[in-house]
Amino acid sequence: YRFPIKNKFGGELFIDVGRLYETIYDFTTTSLIWDYGMGIIYQTGLGPIRIDVGFPYGELANPQLHASLLYMF
Repeated sequence: YRFPIKNKFGGELFIDVGRLYETIYDFTTTSLIWDYGMGIIYQTGLGPIRIDVGFPYGELANPQLHASLLYMF
């Protein structure tokens, strides 16, 4: 969910779920990995600059920081 903050700044909230499997037959819903987080977006003339922090579900002590140019999706 993206929302404006002020001028060229925006924010976002997200939930991410997934996992990689060797084959489709290995898939189970109980083995999926959940993450959630938030981010700040700054709009430039070339595109957005994003800084996100994500937390593995149930592990607030182990956040992951991610910086990027442009949108993920």
